Amino acid sequence: MKSKSLLILACLCTGYIFAQSGWISQTSGTTQMLFSVFYTDADNGWTVGTAGVILHTDNGGDNWTSQESGTFSNLLSVFFTDADHGWAVGQNGAILHTDDGGDNWISQSSGTTEWLYSVHFTDGENGWVVGQYSFMYTDDGGSTWNFQNVGMGNMKSVVFADQNHGWAAGNSGVVLHTSDGGNTWNQQTTPSNLTIKSIYFPDINNGWTVGDRGTILHTTDGGANWDIQASGITSHLESVFAFNANIAWAVGEFGIILYTSNGGTTWTTQESGTSWYLNSIHFVNDVIGGAVGFMGAIVHTNSGGLTGVNEIIDPVGARLELYPNYPNPFHSSTTICINIPASFTMKNETSLKVYDNSGRIVHNLHEGYLSPGLHEFQWFGTCSEGKIMTPEIYMIRLQAGTTIKTRKMILHR
Repeated sequence: MKSKSLLILACLCTGYIFAQSGWISQTSGTTQMLFSVFYTDADNGWTVGTAGVILHTDNGGDNWTSQESGTFSNLLSVFFTDADHGWAVGQNGAILHTDDGGDNWISQSSGTTEWLYSVHFTDGENGWVVGQYSFMYTDDGGSTWNFQNVGMGNMKSVVFADQNHGWAAGNSGVVLHTSDGGNTWNQQTTPSNLTIKSIYFPDINNGWTVGDRGTILHTTDGGANWDIQASGITSHLESVFAFNANIAWAVGEFGIILYTSNGGTTWTTQESGTSWYLNSIHFVNDVIGGAVGFMGAIVHTNSGGLTGVNEIIDPVGARLELYPNYPNPFHSSTTICINIPASFTMKNETSLKVYDNSGRIVHNLHEGYLSPGLHEFQWFGTCSEGKIMTPEIYMIRLQAGTTIKTRKMILHR
């Protein structure tokens, strides 16, 4: 273990300080335009795009593999309720469904040949699709789709915060709202007539829309009142995702990624690493997420898109923690910080080990008792015997008592 007195002093006074890597480009294996991305957990994600392309990852995007969609229609939106059950919609009224994680995609009858822009399910049975002129719902997982007359066409996006509260948005700044599970929809008043491309609510009160000319609208009362927030840009925004009432991201033209941590009072630009148009963004939690766009572009983050030095307040708490190693990816060495909770005793032995992608232990960084608090370790990309390891993805595994934490580390040379 390498001790750094200044770092430990900072840890004890204010929290653990660590560096983060922002957004990292991933290899999609396609040059098709990707329109939508969805993650069910830190490992499993799907993205869809032109010519019926569907890609899947089961390792956080380290590898993306193609799934057979059975269609050449452009697919514009994808949504999963869990790692097995998902839907994709798009051109020519296409609705596809899988119940095995995408190993098999089956076409569902939509009853239309129009463009379908967005799909959202509240559970495995109840879902909505909006499109060029269609507004549809199902209560049987898509076996049958029923049309609703909401008096509006060209809805670009639909989202539900729970079983009852949902919103749809589209052309001319139109926002529709339901509070009865989609039985009735009512138009809300917005301060913009520009096209809304995406709408998202993390709860029934707080929501955002994004769209043309960098327009961002925000509500804290379920859409009873919408206000314009300053995005600082005039380029088009295509997608918004909010983790909670404070933290949200938006993406769009020229690879722009905007971020707020204060409910949109201020939006700041994050460096995406790409200039390709980004069409969709989705997060698993407040740190792990991805965005997709033109020419098969996929960017991914495990730090909420944040870079530089950040602080975790009050780390010496009740939980065992394995913080993100930094830097990651790394070339010669990386730093790993862990927190041992105050409740742990001498009986709780701790191990910290590095595994290769075959599951073999390559380096044992620690074995034995650790006192409660923060501990820092460094790995120099070698095995226990000192041999330099080959560049690949490694796993750092922390075990204390019966609790286990793991994270991926990427070694480059």
